[in-house]
Amino acid sequence: MINIEIRSKKYRAYSEWSDITLDRFIELSKLAIPGKLENLWLAGSKIKSKDTKQKSIAEVQYKKAIEAITKDDMDSVFPAYYGKVIELLSEVPESEVKEINSKQRTELFENFMRGFVLSLTYSAPVEIKDGQVDMYEPPETTQFKLNRKLYLFPESLELYNESIPMADEKVITFAEASDIDLAIQDLRSEGINRLPMFMAIYCRRKGEEYNEKVALKRSVIFGKCNMDVVWTLFFLHRKAYSSLANIYDNVFSKGAGTGKSGDYNKSGLSNFGWRGTIYEVAQSGGLGTVKQVEQVNLYDFMSYLSYQKAQSKYNELTAARSESKRKAKGASRRGR
Repeated sequence: MINIEIRSKKYRAYSEWSDITLDRFIELSKLAIPGKLENLWLAGSKIKSKDTKQKSIAEVQYKKAIEAITKDDMDSVFPAYYGKVIELLSEVPESEVKEINSKQRTELFENFMRGFVLSLTYSAPVEIKDGQVDMYEPPETTQFKLNRKLYLFPESLELYNESIPMADEKVITFAEASDIDLAIQDLRSEGINRLPMFMAIYCRRKGEEYNEKVALKRSVIFGKCNMDVVWTLFFLHRKAYSSLANIYDNVFSKGAGTGKSGDYNKSGLSNFGWRGTIYEVAQSGGLGTVKQVEQVNLYDFMSYLSYQKAQSKYNELTAARSESKRKAKGASRRGR
């Protein structure tokens, strides 16, 4: 939080992720960013690419983006947008925002608020340090308070000096949260509105088990969470996803869904996401009914799924080998 002075009056403005709530961030996402401004940011973000070809292309795009910006954009269009952001991310009333000239608006936005908007454009949290854009690193914590109530993040387990994120989670919470994660990969889309539910799925009181009805009711409350807390959970989920993908590569690898492209997608089955995978496992009968499968430990579920896929691949390979031998034998007979 910073103090800004406008016409001899002091107001507070939000400058850190811990200053703004999830609800406010969602409101920020609804403000239309001027197209030329966003093009400039996107092109600028790619200039740092290590890929020489991509960097060269980005430099050309960045030059074109700059050339496309007019004096009217700089003096009117962009400052008008900055004013809306300042009004939303500070305690400055609308009447006072109107009195801030273009230069002051630009300085306020660039120095203190640009990081929030860039995070929407990049679909990843960033912050501005010494004028430079850096990836935001949320605080490492296991709990937080909201409305005087303590909520816990999913626990991690330390095993052989390695951290296993969300070690005690049931597969149902990971499935529900992962499907939301897919929807919010573009923070400018409607998917961002599901972030409160993302929080409600994972963050529970001590001793609580996941309950969908409770999570739905509680999602309204979690809109009041500060964004540093939201990003902490977001990164924890991504860390768990990465850990699972590393351990069970045949489940998460790109080729793991072989046979599930054309008809599978056209049928609508792909719309069920991880919940659809739970249904498939329940249909196989190995881990019980749908409700029973939902309560299976996340890592146990992935181990079972990985084994099933490996077994299926083994059967496929042995069948292909047998067919190859059969054909070779038949060809040999015909050649006599």
